[in-house]
Amino acid sequence: MRGRLAFLPLAILILLVAVAPDLPAASVAASPAQIGTFDLPFVEPGPNCPPDAINGQPGDGPAGPAGTPCKPAAVSAAVLPGGSILYWDGLEGMEDIKYSTALEYGKAAGCDESRVLSLAGAPSWSTPRPNDGTCSLGYQPTYLVPNPPAPLQPILNQQGNAPDALFCSSLVFLRNGTVFTAGGTDYYNEPGIPGTPYGAVELEGTRTTRMFNPASGRWTRLADMGYGRWYPSLVTLPSGDIFVASGVTKLVAPVYPQQPQNSFTNVKQTETYSLASGAWSYNGSAADDPATTTWVTLGIPGLAGAAPGFRGSTFSIALPMSPPYSQASFLTAGGIIGTTPGTYLATTDSRITTIDTANADAFSWRATSPLNNARWYSTGVLLPDGTVFAVSGADRDEV
Repeated sequence: MRGRLAFLPLAILILLVAVAPDLPAASVAASPAQIGTFDLPFVEPGPNCPPDAINGQPGDGPAGPAGTPCKPAAVSAAVLPGGSILYWDGLEGMEDIKYSTALEYGKAAGCDESRVLSLAGAPSWSTPRPNDGTCSLGYQPTYLVPNPPAPLQPILNQQGNAPDALFCSSLVFLRNGTVFTAGGTDYYNEPGIPGTPYGAVELEGTRTTRMFNPASGRWTRLADMGYGRWYPSLVTLPSGDIFVASGVTKLVAPVYPQQPQNSFTNVKQTETYSLASGAWSYNGSAADDPATTTWVTLGIPGLAGAAPGFRGSTFSIALPMSPPYSQASFLTAGGIIGTTPGTYLATTDSRITTIDTANADAFSWRATSPLNNARWYSTGVLLPDGTVFAVSGADRDEV
């Protein structure tokens, strides 16, 4: 990714969404003591990558020699126990696209890079080992046509240069302060045109799990999940084990000849990672209620609207609970409207959904004021005072 973005470039635009009570934008004080402020921008030292000028695009500033790698622009970040920030980029190598992302990126994509930023004094950076989060160790893709006849292998089984990138992995902290990630991206053309960089790009969700140890600065590959997942959801269980749900294996859900029951759908199966054994286990019919071991459909948020409330690529934040802790509320905002593939343009829709366990799991929802900017794949962060900070994203779904 280009190095022109300053400090942690995940900060693009700021929005404070008041969750209780809903307040008009005009009533929010503009004091930095209340809403925060940005310091002067800073950037990792060293030369900027030069490929922009090669492709006829505006340069990023003083360029280094040909082949200078780009500085990673943060896509995912985690504040480590000592206060340093682990981050990694996504869509590495995008600056090398000349004509079309859809036709070239299967070969042009590179392994994402990670960094640790220290803000103790003057900003300083260190590079984890390996800096690509073990991407270069390789990965076995889920090809639509595995093991085709030899003449078709260069067309149908053409691995790219980023077999196990960090992009689209999800992260949580383990109780000892290490960072646990699940999923990622394997880039390749399916099919591809042999002898050329062109083909139909596939961004496959990977089965990979890995761990970053802040004390040693090292990435370690862990046991693979049973299902490839692009942007899965991770939950730390009371035992410390990790629960994973959802995710995308293939960019467009196809027919899986080896697993026909999973055709035309994203990943429905859930799994649990055991810290004791270091292995994943399939949960079968995963339980929502331990007493009944069944999932219960409570309803569809926004059902009264023209569209039944389905949104993709939004964020979801669990809001603070109050005694007797029988109600759980979740703020969702942004995303695109509808089920896959959904709308191209992002939405400003924002709502709070509440579940009341003291009243037979009663389900309700209410709209909040809309986002000031439509956002696809933005990130929400719950602040200590109960407000939600929304940052980054895009105004359209370009994937």
